[in-house]
Amino acid sequence: MLDRRDLNISMRTTVKNKRNDIPWRSIRDTVFNIQARIYKSTRYTNLKKTRNLQRLLFSSKSAKLLSIHQSVGSDSRDYFVYTNFSKLAHLINFDIKVDETSWPILSTNLDLDFPSLLDLIKQYLVKLVLEPEWEARFTTCDLNSFGARPGYCTHDAIQSITQQIQNVPHQYVLKTHIIKFRYRVSRSYLIQSLQLSGFLLLGSQIGVWVRAGYLDNQEFPLFKKFSEPNLATFLFNVLLSKIPSLVQSTEIDFSRFSSSNLLNIGFTRYGDIFVLSYPEITGLVYIKRSLDKFLFPIGLVMDPVSQTLTHMVNSHTYFKPGFDFLGVSIRQQWCNKGGYSLMATPSFSNAKEHLRHIRKIVRSNKGSTALRLIHLLNPIIQGWCYYYRYTDSLDTFGFCDFRLRLILRRWMVYRHPMKSWQWLRRKYFTYITKDTRNIIKVERFFADDYRSGGIDFTNFRILSCILNRHSDTRILYWVKVDTSKSFFDNEYSYWRSRLHHYPSVDKEHFLERKE
Repeated sequence: MLDRRDLNISMRTTVKNKRNDIPWRSIRDTVFNIQARIYKSTRYTNLKKTRNLQRLLFSSKSAKLLSIHQSVGSDSRDYFVYTNFSKLAHLINFDIKVDETSWPILSTNLDLDFPSLLDLIKQYLVKLVLEPEWEARFTTCDLNSFGARPGYCTHDAIQSITQQIQNVPHQYVLKTHIIKFRYRVSRSYLIQSLQLSGFLLLGSQIGVWVRAGYLDNQEFPLFKKFSEPNLATFLFNVLLSKIPSLVQSTEIDFSRFSSSNLLNIGFTRYGDIFVLSYPEITGLVYIKRSLDKFLFPIGLVMDPVSQTLTHMVNSHTYFKPGFDFLGVSIRQQWCNKGGYSLMATPSFSNAKEHLRHIRKIVRSNKGSTALRLIHLLNPIIQGWCYYYRYTDSLDTFGFCDFRLRLILRRWMVYRHPMKSWQWLRRKYFTYITKDTRNIIKVERFFADDYRSGGIDFTNFRILSCILNRHSDTRILYWVKVDTSKSFFDNEYSYWRSRLHHYPSVDKEHFLERKE
């Protein structure tokens, strides 16, 4: 029988009840420690120990407090800061029913797409309990699934696609979205896929949520915000975890279309987006039919509207060569050295939307000072460039800088209609050096408030009044995550180098092992 002392669970430090007074870091470490043990027992196929640890985490006060913190943390209402979290944790009881006020039909609130706060907390608690077990199952087979999984991000999915296409040139690519068929997903298939033998309470509660519409409000909720992991996104990954085995089972059928082996098949999934690549178009058609047969009993189908079947080089289909995936345009282009090189650049539609956002901010602040305009634009430019710095985005960054200069020129002409362009350049632009020898000079948009005090670019206050340029962003190479590793495997050295928020569980044991 498991003992709490073996798991190092202590709530002596959580005497205070206010949100800002609770030591959230120690609570996260406590919950993560149990999750790591669940992952380890699942890898060793010890189902009895896994269920005992899940029951312990399910009834743990630390897990309940963490569920409350994550559920109400994104809410903008200030009164959650003064909520008594300990009293709210005692209300979390799974009685296999739902709150009547949160039904979509009976709710009187304006926000009908979300269940009540108490049910959101329960759903996050269920996700904490089930996620380590299924992460252990995901890592045993190469799923190439990167959406709503701890430690995985969009750049891993993009890097996975580029590596698959580089191995076999001139590939056909099928990109499609998964949508809900008719009313809701199959509740019986979902409960059967979870394999909750020995923990029927969770299976019954999830079935009640699906029947009430919590995980299926009008449309599957993960299609709205898949970037915010919740119970629905986790269950979606569980439902589609059998697709790689389905592709492997059709190896014999692929031989009738192509003489290539199974290694030429590329499969990547991020959330509801599928990307399949194959050397011949007939093979992709057969894969699509087999996937349709798999998805139909679940209650999901491929969206025929957003479905694209393209070639990476030539226009053999009705679509242009290449495709867009997570804001990145992927295409093979002919290079001067001979052969084709794979280019992953920011999509043109995303660049236009980014410039449209900048133009809207500049137009709405025509009467503001240059310093105010710089403080508004710098976070937008920096965030957009940081996302695309792992792609071939140098030309796109230069184009955005050119368009940004035209937008700023219109702003300056509006403020000073009677001044010449030379006068405007002297007032709003200054030269800074890009190296220590003062050889390369770049003209930058500058707030004139600090010009009289002398320009010292080592001062952070002076740097904050200079507008960032897209092309100053350093282009980096993204290292794809190892799909055989999991966030809960206690590989401290690996995940600490990739994630800054990795919990410091068993850090002392890691240092001892390193010595």
